[in-house]
Amino acid sequence: MGLLVGEALGWLSVLVLLGGVVVCAMYLGRVSWAGVLLLGFGLQAIGLGLVRFLGFVARHGLFMASRLGFLLAGLALLLGCLALVAGAAGTLSECARLREGTKSR
Repeated sequence: MGLLVGEALGWLSVLVLLGGVVVCAMYLGRVSWAGVLLLGFGLQAIGLGLVRFLGFVARHGLFMASRLGFLLAGLALLLGCLALVAGAAGTLSECARLREGTKSR
């Protein structure tokens, strides 16, 4: 039972990341950093989904999970984190700049 709940929570995390992709996609063209955030959420979803999938097939002996697969998943997760931090920093910087512009009026 505990293993099933753990699997469900892991895949739910992937769905939440895909929700981030959808939200960012709705703001493409209107917010300058939405594309970077979308890339970050997308890479996170791919990386986490790949880790979950490779772990599942390795546990069930369907085939030997390759180290290259886990390496690629780790790389996707790392690049996703980098894109999310850059997107958040850019968005916050833009918001602060816009707020300062309205205060000076």
